[in-house]
Amino acid sequence: MCRIPGIASLALLVVAASARATPTFRYTWGPATLSQPNQDWMGPGAYDQTLSVTGVSGTLSSIRVVIADGPANLGAWKQLFPGSPPVAPPRPDCNGGIGFDVSQAVTGATAIPGATLDVRVGSDYLSITDRRVRGTISVNLTVSPPLALDGTTRYAIGTLVHNLANAVPGFVSPTCFGADEPFCFVCLGAAAVIDGISTEMLQESPVVSWQIGANSPNCFALATAARASSWGSLKMRYR
Repeated sequence: MCRIPGIASLALLVVAASARATPTFRYTWGPATLSQPNQDWMGPGAYDQTLSVTGVSGTLSSIRVVIADGPANLGAWKQLFPGSPPVAPPRPDCNGGIGFDVSQAVTGATAIPGATLDVRVGSDYLSITDRRVRGTISVNLTVSPPLALDGTTRYAIGTLVHNLANAVPGFVSPTCFGADEPFCFVCLGAAAVIDGISTEMLQESPVVSWQIGANSPNCFALATAARASSWGSLKMRYR
């Protein structure tokens, strides 16, 4: 005989479900203790983006984050557009130095024991007929064996190191130019597998920008694709 649960049983189920908080993902410039969605050009050097999570109540086995970036026509960010298939960092910049690298250590966040970080960088046309280019950064953290975490602790996912040591502002060089031009990173998705169930994490700021406000209406368009015609206009500059 099928028994219908009483009000008390339903209440217990609701309390149990609400007790498991949805994890919150932070993607920011600088240490994980900050929430800085925009970074301006401050001269040649390394600029860090940190990825961290808090509110994980349960046993964590993996985290996956996918970030789109663009536009693809600035030499200062050439290292983020290697083509297809995606490749692992470190990635060379336009002068042969290391322009992009990663670290599992995150300033302001606790390392997860047994965690392994894998990051891949790629770029491709949107489709056969749409010749606009989009860059992607795929971040995968695997925890083996799966580990029960403290929901009140901020945990490290990884640090993305953008080394703009050879970058220059403006269009004065045909190589690492455009360091002071707008550039955007948009988190397309962030999910954690907790207790064997994939859970979409809340995002504090899905848009992380360079040289423009995080709420700029054009930021998503910049990261989604760069028009192929932009390449032509830049080539005209350096004939």
